[in-house]
Formats: sequence, C-alpha cells, structure tokens
Amino acid sequence: MKVPRYVYSMLMALFMICLGTQTAYAEKYLVLLDSSDGMGDEIGGERILYVAVKEVIKLIDNLDPDSKVGVMVFGHTAEGCEDAELIIPFGKPDISNIREQLGKLSPSGRRGLIDSIEKALVQLEKESEERAVIFLVTSGWDECGGRDFLIEDAFKATRIEVRLVIIAINPDIRDSDKLKDIATMGHGTYHQVETPVELGNLLAEIAKGTKAGLQVIMRGSDPDVPGAQLKIYDDKAHVILNQSIEGFFSTDLASGSYDIQLIYQGNSFWRRDVSVKKDESTQVVFDLDIAMGELRIEIMDSNNERMKGNVVVQDDLGQVVYEGSGQSEYSITVPPGTYSAEITVGSEVEYFDGIEVLEEGIAYFPAVFSVMMGTAEIVVNNADGVPVNASIVIEDSEGKQVASSDYTSTFLVNLPPGDYSAIVTTRADQQEVVPFYVPEGDNITVGVEVEALMGSILVRLVTAEGNAVYGRIRVYDERGREIPHFERESAEDSEFSFELPVGTYRIEAQVEDVIRTLDGITVQEGEENIVDITFPEELT
Repeated sequence: MKVPRYVYSMLMALFMICLGTQTAYAEKYLVLLDSSDGMGDEIGGERILYVAVKEVIKLIDNLDPDSKVGVMVFGHTAEGCEDAELIIPFGKPDISNIREQLGKLSPSGRRGLIDSIEKALVQLEKESEERAVIFLVTSGWDECGGRDFLIEDAFKATRIEVRLVIIAINPDIRDSDKLKDIATMGHGTYHQVETPVELGNLLAEIAKGTKAGLQVIMRGSDPDVPGAQLKIYDDKAHVILNQSIEGFFSTDLASGSYDIQLIYQGNSFWRRDVSVKKDESTQVVFDLDIAMGELRIEIMDSNNERMKGNVVVQDDLGQVVYEGSGQSEYSITVPPGTYSAEITVGSEVEYFDGIEVLEEGIAYFPAVFSVMMGTAEIVVNNADGVPVNASIVIEDSEGKQVASSDYTSTFLVNLPPGDYSAIVTTRADQQEVVPFYVPEGDNITVGVEVEALMGSILVRLVTAEGNAVYGRIRVYDERGREIPHFERESAEDSEFSFELPVGTYRIEAQVEDVIRTLDGITVQEGEENIVDITFPEELT
C-alpha cells in the first residue's frame, strides 16, 4: 500500500553499520507513545490517543515475529513532564497484554517529550547490544521547557546505534518544524499524518518493511524533498523495477543477485551484487548524508578554446551516473570513486578513463580535443541590407541545438568543425533555415536574408528654443541591447533619419558630455516617427 505523497514518508531509519552490507537480523523496537493532554484532541471524530493506540497495536502485531519490542509512555500522569515509563518490557510481543496496558491510557498531563526521548535512550542502552529504533508517536512539541540541543547531545553520547522515527499526528506548523529538527538529530526520519487512515497506512507500510524479502531504505534525505527514483537490475543488467519511492520501499524478489540504483536530487547511488535469499529479509541502506565529491569537466580544443559538447559519465562498473548536453562546462556531484567520461563534440567522440573523485574534493578534468574551433557569425538583414532582429538557433547535423540567441541581428558563436543549420525566426514568425559549414580553425560569416515590416525614425537634436545641436546617437532594442550598424558617430549632424524593423526602441543621444535617453520609441510599418531630443541651450 502506497503512503500518501503529502506524508513526509522517508520511512524507517533501520540501517546497517556498513553501507552496502545486506543481512537479516532481528531489530529492537521501542514504541514511545505520547499520552499527554494534547493527545485528547480529535481527528476523524476520535481522540488522537485512542486512534494511535489502535494503530500502534496493529503495528506491533505485524512486525517481524523475531523482533524484540518494548513500549514506553509519557504524559500519562497528572504531573507529566518527567513521567516517562516503560510499561511493556522488551520481548516478543504479547498482543493481549499490550492491548490491555495501552487500553488503560487516557490523555492526562503535560508533554515531556525531550525528557522521554532521553529516558528511552538510557533504556535502550540497557537492552540492546548493537542497534535499535524508536518509534515516537506524538501530536506536538515538548511542553515542559525541554531544549532540543539535549537530544543531539544524548544521541552522540549513546554507545549503540539508535534511530528516531517520528510519527506526528496533526501537529501545528511550528511543532512540525521542531519535530523535523530532532528527527534529524536522532539520525532518523519524520512523518506527518492528518487522518486515522493515513496513520494506519503509514504504520502498515513500516510493519510490512520489517518482513519483506528486500527493503530499500533512504537515510539522511531532506524532509522537504523526500522523493527518489529506484531502479533494480537483474544479473543480466535488465531493469526489473523502476519506480518512485519516498524514503522506504519493500518488495519480494526471487533469490538471486541484483544491482540497485537510487537517483536522488540528480545524484546516483549504487549497491552492487545484493544477494536476496528465500525466507530472509535483506536490507539495503542508502546513506544520503555521506560526503560527496565534485567532478568538473571543461571541454576545450587544442588551442584551449572552450567547446560545447555532450557528456556521459560512468562509474567503475560501467553504470551511467550522469548525462548532459550542450555545455562547455559541467559540474557533477558524485560519490567518491573512479569514473570515465564519453564526450561528444559535433561528430568527434573522445573517451577519458581513470578520473578520480575524492570525498569532499573537487576533481578538475580538462577534456582536450585535437580539433580546433571555428567561428560563425550569423548576420540577419532584409533585402536592402538593413539589420533585422530575429531569434537564432544553431543545430548540428543531427538536429541537436548547440547554440541560440533571442532577437538579435548578429550572433557570433564558436563551433567545432562540421555541418550546421541556422534557423532564423522574425517577430512576424517568418522562418529561414540556412545550412553552413564551419572549417577547422576558420571564421565564416553566414548571411540570412529575411523580410521585415519596416518603418522609419527621424531623430532631431535640439534645444528648448528649437535650435539645432550636433552630436551622435545609439539605438537599442526593447531589451536594452545595442543594435549593430546603427551607431551615428558624425559630429556634423543634428538630424538622423533611418529605417528600422517594426518594434520598440530606446535612443541614446550625446552632445559633448551631456547624454539624453528616450525609451519606448515605436516604429510602425510604413510610418515615420519624429523624435526630438532636447539639450541645454548653451550647447548650441
């Protein structure tokens, strides 16, 4: 049964001492149940505590039968705060006794949550040799002045591995944030439910996971980004399962050996040669808190000029961990290890092996191709040679986009040798496709002629009295980019008349050291727009 997505379902923090180790063993579980007055609030027409008791009994009844389980309650006395008590000692569950003991509870005192967690850790150190899990079921934050930093200190001090799994039932948002924090301090996970059905589904999934043939567990994921993609491969490298998970996944597989890949926030984590045996539970833990390394790939030609290309990175077992395209630089976060890269630039392919990435280190890898880049300048004009702004897309011979520019009349781009096409689209949606070839180490100009709706502008530089002054102007498009070929440098003119494609422009005029700028100058088809730019009288 799938847990609802809005549940923070980074389920169960049952994890191994050695990452990548799979084994079957009986866990110790301590259910830490809140019985404070706050658990008297209602969800689904019932008090939270009574709903929690029913579902906790089901959880315990459905756990792995070889597990050792204890139950500690707190907030169940009038005094509260420091009343945490182990009411069910550790052992194989006696469901009738557990039902009887929990049935006596009623919402009572204040919620001493911090104190109860500290006491739970002390109890587990007495009972467990290696590892244990605390299931804390509550509806809110500590009401007795407990300080959250005490939890972090307590977990650091314990001699055994303990994971804190918090199941919060309808908490308010402030309590939710604090509970998430202590779940992280307790090396565990946080789950929030709002209805009895959600609580039942969540605990049923947890119980199922303790008995499944294969359990995949994420540890250290972000509570606000719980999702990951899980892929399982058989011994012939065929994908037999590919699905999204949120922290925990369990399934039954035939006996055999499997490779398991978890993709989380763009990073791939692997567990190799996972052995699954009949009638045994195999746990695979992905520790997302491990220190990663960074691989930076820079693609260059033999003159150290950057080139855009496609990259495929594989680990030492040939599994793809990253694919990217259309960039000259790549920054890739990967676990420490040895990697190889296949880099494609145009029709050229190069292979690079033995790239070492260290923990928390940055591996700089310059991928140098033997070819030299060429330069192509795309120039867009109308039939009269007037520049026309258009969007320009460059595609290679396989139809892949390698460069683009949005609304310009000239576009300069460095490209590896090869065949390309320039796809030019005007504002009027006229499109021209012009093929061209870039020689190695050479510069070429690609002219593209388009039709454009044209208008004209007459710019006059004057004073407030209407006297002419002499200067120069520059023309910019509506995005603030200067339009090439429209500079007017003459100091002899006070009037400038020229054609422009239909659109909106900015005109900057300079007379001596005085600069004036006018925005929102429109050019309409077949019309002349007269623009007066005013300067001080003393400049005449």
